[in-house]
Amino acid sequence: MELFVPLGEEAVKPRRLPDHLAFECGDIEDYRERVVATGFRVPEIETFPGGMKHFELRDPDGVKLDFFQGRVGYDTFISANK
Repeated sequence: MELFVPLGEEAVKPRRLPDHLAFECGDIEDYRERVVATGFRVPEIETFPGGMKHFELRDPDGVKLDFFQGRVGYDTFISANK
C-alpha cells in the first residue's frame, strides 16, 4: 500500500482525503483476471515508461484504487523525471 503527500501544483488543489489508495500486485494480470471473474468491469492494464503496469478501480465512495506491478520501474521513472 502507498500513502503519499502531493507536491507542487497538486499540493494546492482541494481534494477529498484520501484521494486514492495504491496496492502493489505480484502478478497483476492474474489479479485483474480474478477481479473480472467476480463481475466487475476492469480497464485494461497500462504499461508506463520504466515497465510499471497499472489499472485502477473506484470504490463505492469514489476513492480511486490503483493496482500496480513493478515498483522498481516506477521508482526509476520518477527519478528520471525530477
